[in-house]
Amino acid sequence: MTRLGLSIDLERCTGCKSCEAACKQVNGLGPHEYRNKVLWLGAAEAPALDFLTVTCQQCARPACLRACPVVPKAITKDPESGVVTVTESRCTGCGECVL
Repeated sequence: MTRLGLSIDLERCTGCKSCEAACKQVNGLGPHEYRNKVLWLGAAEAPALDFLTVTCQQCARPACLRACPVVPKAITKDPESGVVTVTESRCTGCGECVL
């Protein structure tokens, strides 16, 4: 089975958050909903452009899915495609999936 994921070339990434905005638009996400995120670690000033990109890794055995306490689960994995998704309407924002 083909495993999907998002690849980020950190040599070319400037931390502009365009990927974050595009993902939100394509997936119809609201103001505080994210599937990928760029986190700035301190002031966003040159030459110390310190940032971290955080994305779903589409794991074969997602720990986030197992950790989700919601019934039915807010995080699911499609058995055919293997794609891990979050159903925002079920998510309570408890944070168990990111611990």
